Amino acid sequence: MLFDLDGTLHDSDPVWRVALLALADRHEVVAAADAFEGLAGLSTPEAVALVHGRLGLVGGDVPADVRWLETRVSRVLLERAGWYPGALDLVRAVRAQGVPTALVTSSSRILVDSLLTGPAADLFDTVVTENDVVNVKPDPEPYLLAAARLGLNIADCVAVEDSPAGLASATAAGCQVLDIGRVADRSALDPAFLGLG
Repeated sequence: MLFDLDGTLHDSDPVWRVALLALADRHEVVAAADAFEGLAGLSTPEAVALVHGRLGLVGGDVPADVRWLETRVSRVLLERAGWYPGALDLVRAVRAQGVPTALVTSSSRILVDSLLTGPAADLFDTVVTENDVVNVKPDPEPYLLAAARLGLNIADCVAVEDSPAGLASATAAGCQVLDIGRVADRSALDPAFLGLG
């Protein structure tokens, strides 16, 4: 089973919103209310480039702001993981059934490593981040790589996703797709969610 991270297992929105507001303050610009909308499923460089455009930071140093944001966010994640209730239990229940698991995310390795500590350490058989691929979601490459690392036929894999970019990636790869973007309450993520409880 191939799991997305942000918005699926992990509530990253509050951390990123605060960090992006701090980025706007750093550049001494006022962010409009919708400046940080529509970033779900994007890699950090893609999101920062989009935010730069919205904040009028033409010619801004995107790589420098990516490093600044990821350092800030990774520190927060080490202190407050923000997993949705039941998310880790769901993955454990899948593994207990002997099903190989992968985390497939457009987040960077530094952010994922900040999360996969403590109770989440060694939770996945493999992890695919933006650093592992040439093309991030919505390209199928991340899901194809995860299946290859697990030694599985992609058509036999189920992807659990929430964002349009992630759903497009998994579908294009040839996965069976479980769209939980329609599940308003992520506390539903318990083993019973997949009939494992």
